Amino acid sequence: MGHGRSQDRPINIVTKRMKEINNEKEYLSQFADKKYNMEESKQKLEKEIKEQQINIEILEKLKQVEEKHNLEQEKIKIGENTLKEYKRKMEELTYPKKQLEERKDNKSLLQIIITVCLIALSILSVLVVKNDIISAITITLAIISLIYVSYSQYKKKVAFHSNKELENVEKEKSINQIEIMQETTKGLEKEQEELRKKNEEEYKENIEKIRNAYIGIVPIKVIDELLEKKNAKLEIEVAQNKIGENKLKIQSIGLDRSSIAPKLENLAALEEEYVKLEEEYEDLNFQNTAIELAKEELEKAYYEMKKKITPEFTKQLSNVMTKISNGKYTNVKLDEKEGLIVEVENGNYIPVGLLSIGTIDQLYLSLRLGAANQISNENLPIILDEAFAYYDSERLKNILEFLNEEFSNRQIIILTCTSREKDILEENNIEYNYIEL
Repeated sequence: MGHGRSQDRPINIVTKRMKEINNEKEYLSQFADKKYNMEESKQKLEKEIKEQQINIEILEKLKQVEEKHNLEQEKIKIGENTLKEYKRKMEELTYPKKQLEERKDNKSLLQIIITVCLIALSILSVLVVKNDIISAITITLAIISLIYVSYSQYKKKVAFHSNKELENVEKEKSINQIEIMQETTKGLEKEQEELRKKNEEEYKENIEKIRNAYIGIVPIKVIDELLEKKNAKLEIEVAQNKIGENKLKIQSIGLDRSSIAPKLENLAALEEEYVKLEEEYEDLNFQNTAIELAKEELEKAYYEMKKKITPEFTKQLSNVMTKISNGKYTNVKLDEKEGLIVEVENGNYIPVGLLSIGTIDQLYLSLRLGAANQISNENLPIILDEAFAYYDSERLKNILEFLNEEFSNRQIIILTCTSREKDILEENNIEYNYIEL
């Protein structure tokens, strides 16, 4: 019973609650760490999104430069195709008559070969086959072919002489036209080369402008890596997808944070409560220290008193204990080994420490009241500060009646934070003065 009362002491209650709070704080602190990690992750994701957005800006500009460059390349390519077609036509103007003459010469040669073959065949038919019909046919074909070849050669000579002057005129005209086309071709080639060179220079210049615009904002290494990308459009899509993924992650972090917010609010409340308990503990600890010092002094006084104790004092102490305990404890003795011992109902004596807190308080009050008559012959005032905190109603009634009967010639000051004493005094018609602070 005494042990249970000990646990109910204010300082023990405060200590127990502080321990409970520490356990709760240890559990909830993981959520604080989680919140910190979540905040760190969120900031990292937001930073990545910002970087990706800047990367997209760079890639968008690179895309515009590439599109312009590619468009100019297409124009140059069209010009090159036009130039190739122009060269092809110029070659046709340069070599057509020669090719025509070669074809005519080849045709004449073929006709001569056929005629020779027919003549040889007719000779063979006369000498070897000796068939009049076959010989007649082969000779006839050989004669016809010979006539045709002779006519073709004659016609060619006539055409050659009649068109000689016209060919000279056309030839001179063709040479002039070819020379003009050659000059034009050289001009076009030069123009194409200049366009290619200009396009490449503009491309490099625009790339350099982009690079310079983001120096100091983005690391140079990152800028150069982005500007080396071959397909800006594809890279933009990749960056946009990355931003989308990071935004979803941030949204998920927000949901997680909202779920642990109540726990963190509870942690803050526990921190605040713990601070108040620390202050209360310090105050109670100070009071306990003062009580312990008082106990030490009382122990010293007690041992001094033991040396000078008289049978009359023991008798008076037992008398006081009998009255305030309503006859439950009648004899109190001082034992050399165990100190104060009390006789219980079965006749045995037990040490004071085995009694309840309320009974111990009764005993020590009896000791104080008994000592009051031994200390001085004067009627000194009796001051009781929360002396009845562990008294039940019956014990409180007994002690108040005892004080009224035995110490009516003394001033008794009772300091209390309850109305129990006031109620009992009024119920038993005991006169008192009441002061409320």
